Amino acid sequence: MLFRLILLIFLCSTVAAKENFPFAKIKEQADQLIVKGEFFKEQPPQKRCPSSSQLKEKRCHYQKKQNPQDKVFVFVSFSIPEASLKRLAQEARKHHAVLVMRGLYQDSFVKTIQKLQDIGVDINPQLFERYNITSVPTFVAVKEDRVVHRLSGNVSLAFCLEKFQETP
Repeated sequence: MLFRLILLIFLCSTVAAKENFPFAKIKEQADQLIVKGEFFKEQPPQKRCPSSSQLKEKRCHYQKKQNPQDKVFVFVSFSIPEASLKRLAQEARKHHAVLVMRGLYQDSFVKTIQKLQDIGVDINPQLFERYNITSVPTFVAVKEDRVVHRLSGNVSLAFCLEKFQETP
């Protein structure tokens, strides 16, 4: 709470120095709030991040929906047009597939987050190596940690899943 007061005074003095701002008037208003006790009023509790036990529950719930050993990976990169990435992300959520990218956008976490705001992606270069991915998009179905189906090309995930079901 004291930090808020110090910050307010600092900001006011900075503004006053630059723009001939009436610092005395603002200081007087801050003093009145302190006397009334309004400046140090208890703030409403902030929304907290989920605890690790809550995250484990969510993870377990997700794993119950899908056999953890049976997965469909959709390997993508930033060379794919943004509209196609968003479409693949929607399909991946719908079919419980995992969208995987090799690395960061322009080697920057900030730029990667900005670029992928609405797209849930797992950045995992080891999966690219493990499944020998050389082109994107590539769809890989894994059962008991071995590849059972693989398809590359600019197609939908629904199309891939149909093709995967057609072939044994």
